[in-house]
Amino acid sequence: MSILNVQQLLAQLYTDEKTLAEFLADRRAFCKGLSDTEASFIEQIDGKQLEFFARSLRRKRASEAKKFLTMTASALGERFDEEFYRYSATCIPGGVGKPMTDAMAFCEYLVANNQTTDPPLSEIARYEFLRHSLLFKLTREKGPPVVCRTRLRKWPIFRLARFAYNLPALDGCYEIRENLRERSTLVLFARVPGRLYGIWYW
Repeated sequence: MSILNVQQLLAQLYTDEKTLAEFLADRRAFCKGLSDTEASFIEQIDGKQLEFFARSLRRKRASEAKKFLTMTASALGERFDEEFYRYSATCIPGGVGKPMTDAMAFCEYLVANNQTTDPPLSEIARYEFLRHSLLFKLTREKGPPVVCRTRLRKWPIFRLARFAYNLPALDGCYEIRENLRERSTLVLFARVPGRLYGIWYW
């Protein structure tokens, strides 16, 4: 039995609702292409326990990631969990620091999916991603499933970004207010270990 194959299948079942639904609907069809030993192992998994574990894992991931996303969580409000669950089907965090990995990858997901439909939310997520990227670098490994990882940066980093709205952080607070005004602002994200660290606005 290939332990790697089984681990990848289990990861998909835990993180991808579509994959889980296909497994629960027809286990034999789902296991086609697996070795007899692998198929036997997968088919014997208790469906209810699998669903319960998948839901619990998504809730825990969302709760842990939210701690690093003050502005994004405030902007999304009750939608946070719903949006996070959609994101969680696209990748899983690997290595150490999984909550930060989820937080940064979730921000990228929001930027990619809300630039047209919700520009302010996209900017808020981009701001928080850049803020965290001063210390951490996000990488992806092709799947399925796609595995995201973060590692501490070793080298100086400078990022200059333009924001079109008066994000709360630009006003010195992190509470999202309704009806953000359009206000073009240049923001420098910079870190030189031991000498310079911070975010500056123009």
